Amino acid sequence: MIRILQTSDLHLDAVFPELDGFAAARRADQMETFGRIVECAIRQKVHLLVVAGDLFASPWPSDDVVATVRNGFQRLCDHGILPVVLPGGSDTSRCADGIFDRQVFEGTLVLDPHGPECVILDIEGQSLHLCSSRSMDGRITWPSESSAESADIRLGVLCRPPSTAEEGMSGWLDDAPWREWAFDYLICGGLHHYRQWHIDGSLVACCSGTPEGLAFGENGERYCVVASVGAEAVTVEKVPVNTRILKDGDIEVQGFSSREELVDRIRRLGHPDIMMRLTLTGQPAVLIHAPLVQRQAADAFYRLEIDDRIQFMNSPLAEEYTQGTSVSGLLVSKARELASHRSEKERQVLDRALREVLVRCQAGVGGSL
Repeated sequence: MIRILQTSDLHLDAVFPELDGFAAARRADQMETFGRIVECAIRQKVHLLVVAGDLFASPWPSDDVVATVRNGFQRLCDHGILPVVLPGGSDTSRCADGIFDRQVFEGTLVLDPHGPECVILDIEGQSLHLCSSRSMDGRITWPSESSAESADIRLGVLCRPPSTAEEGMSGWLDDAPWREWAFDYLICGGLHHYRQWHIDGSLVACCSGTPEGLAFGENGERYCVVASVGAEAVTVEKVPVNTRILKDGDIEVQGFSSREELVDRIRRLGHPDIMMRLTLTGQPAVLIHAPLVQRQAADAFYRLEIDDRIQFMNSPLAEEYTQGTSVSGLLVSKARELASHRSEKERQVLDRALREVLVRCQAGVGGSL
């Protein structure tokens, strides 16, 4: 029985442009997750650690990131664990100057990212045929080999190319010619969510997904996979390794009688390790300026994003404003008139801007929010 820790799609040293000043913290989270994967491999006493694509976010990661990965791989080697890396679409360079062209990871087996390859390893007296390939133009070509004995274990490693959509690759694998490939087990990368494939009740392939969520939608616990592969059976264990937890949530604002009540409700969802994307919807009973709510609730989270979908202009509260002759009432009436000739997206922008102006008016002209 050969024990393998598999992971993929770490995208170390990612840019995270949407996070602005928070990007460096997320890159540090990625490195912490990488360290957890190394520790998991040592703790689980695996024979191999296999990265099935996109260890790095680009072919040119920073020197600090490379040094950390090199040290991690060296720790694996010191414990008798072989690091195996199949470069992916993100970290494979078309020129001979990428990270995997420089041969900086001593003791690591780096598989050919450009074509089929088969490496035969001896794992405690067990012959392992480790084969890699890449999907091109909807076809997958594996290396031809005639030396495999019936007692040998055949392991495939496959990474989705960037030209193929994740949904398309997942669907294609549903109909893959598994018996023709004749692998005892296939490690898949490039799919960002955990997935298994079975034939006649037997596990034939698994994708571990991203070990640290890269974007909302990659929510909840994230895993590496410890696979025990034998000639007769394969078992896998999901091991949580993520540093932060990404979550999506929705709150209907209509039932809140004050902004403070809404802020308190949001804060009760918080945790220091949670990155939350919270959508506010509905017609408010009180004026709600979402950026102010976000600032007041943010320290209950690792990071909080609020998607403001509140519909104020069509609410009974907005109607109350228009009944008077105040400046605020005139603003609401004019905004409603403008919104009637705009697209839904433009109406949302106008709704948010109107609420900000009204909140500032309540705070006093030019009042601080």
